[in-house]
Amino acid sequence: MRTRAKCVENQYVEPCEQLPTFIRNLVHVGAVGDVAEAEAEALALVGLDEQSANVIVTASQNWHPGVVGLVAARLKERFKRPAFAIALDREGFGTGSGRSVKGVDLGRAVRASVEAGLLVKGGGHAMAAGVTIDATRIQELRAFLE
Repeated sequence: MRTRAKCVENQYVEPCEQLPTFIRNLVHVGAVGDVAEAEAEALALVGLDEQSANVIVTASQNWHPGVVGLVAARLKERFKRPAFAIALDREGFGTGSGRSVKGVDLGRAVRASVEAGLLVKGGGHAMAAGVTIDATRIQELRAFLE
């Protein structure tokens, strides 16, 4: 436990291997507050149309790719439906993560999106998936997943 506390306290640039992956991601982005900030922004980005959608897909240039899984999980919990959070980079691509609910195979949906040419790449299993997308195709992805 002392090693974990020391790693978090020092916020090492190179994450401590003894920490679970999700904590290493938080240490890498700097602080737990970044996740709360990303979650708050995600909630603000989820408009009324998205709140009634079957799947939530939200994206921001302000998110580090290390927090998108946590943001997607929180959106899924709040809205009780599958959710994707996508971190957009300066080159016009997004790296995202999705979390699902029981009865919705997110991995299958992502593979179908890749086959349809909507994603650069993607994969996963029934409850979680990862995606890489051209930022100009996010709206198309929303419509396809609906």
